[in-house]
Amino acid sequence: NDDDDDDAFVDAASESSEDDERAFADAASPAELFPLHCAAFVNDAKRIRELLASVVDIDANALDGAGHTALHVAALRMAIGAVKTLCADARVDVNATSARGWSALRLAIHSRTRACARAIWIERERRRKATVEASAPALMEAISRMPDFELACG
Repeated sequence: NDDDDDDAFVDAASESSEDDERAFADAASPAELFPLHCAAFVNDAKRIRELLASVVDIDANALDGAGHTALHVAALRMAIGAVKTLCADARVDVNATSARGWSALRLAIHSRTRACARAIWIERERRRKATVEASAPALMEAISRMPDFELACG
């Protein structure tokens, strides 16, 4: 059952130690291949900011070997500092889905991490609102050029 697998992953992520974190960096998601994921895993917001500022070609939405973005990793790890830092960068897709089709918001809710879920939801809503506001002038212009019409009923 996929939910059981997800629960096991969340439980394991919640109970990890520094040795587990090193093993993650060394095996599952090599630091040189997925530096954002590694920083998210250990909730290193400063390192995330440095990477996003200094690495020109960094893929902020890369999927690691498990099919997660760095934001997914942060949400699974309940790493609120990493979540907020990633959400603050426009290159990070807050709506991205994992290889299993889960969004970071869904993972945060599933792992009952209210602070992470709230941060992701607020950023999703902020971006949605900005998109609507940015498209409003073009929409109003298009509507103003449409001819009047009458609706004939019955």
